[in-house]
Amino acid sequence: MTLQDLKTALRRALTPPLVVLAALWMFLEEFIWERLAALIARLARLPVIAALEARLARLPPYAAMALFGVPTVLLIPVKLAALYLITAGHALLGIAVLVVAKVAITGVVARLFTVCRPQLMSIGWFARLYGWVQRVRDDLYARVRSMPGWQRGRAVVRLTGVYFRRLKAELGA
Repeated sequence: MTLQDLKTALRRALTPPLVVLAALWMFLEEFIWERLAALIARLARLPVIAALEARLARLPPYAAMALFGVPTVLLIPVKLAALYLITAGHALLGIAVLVVAKVAITGVVARLFTVCRPQLMSIGWFARLYGWVQRVRDDLYARVRSMPGWQRGRAVVRLTGVYFRRLKAELGA
């Protein structure tokens, strides 16, 4: 087997699962992330949160970057509690606690990034890295979106949405 044959075999073996992972990630980002960001933005209208965000927006760049460690540290006790629940025979509850906490922390981190983005982008290496990550992400997304399976899946999702909106209208809900 030549090196080219090995590359071809690896590409054939790894492409389908990687496409599935990419599609799941895109779903999370496009569907769940947007809704989570909207919810967090609504919470940010509360006076206490708005005041906190105003203070965060005035942080120096590297202090803003260090701020991203806080949610990670806050998640440690939640992970330990979830692990305890799982080992105590409450696996579903432990997993639920972990998933809810992870979603909440993700929302907080997304909001922190939104609030602190100007400071972060003033750090040269961070701005370059962020730009590179965005370009790679956009290229990968374009590749996945051009795949027939993705297009069929989007059509099914659209049709399902239309069906449920019609059903809701017919039921008068």
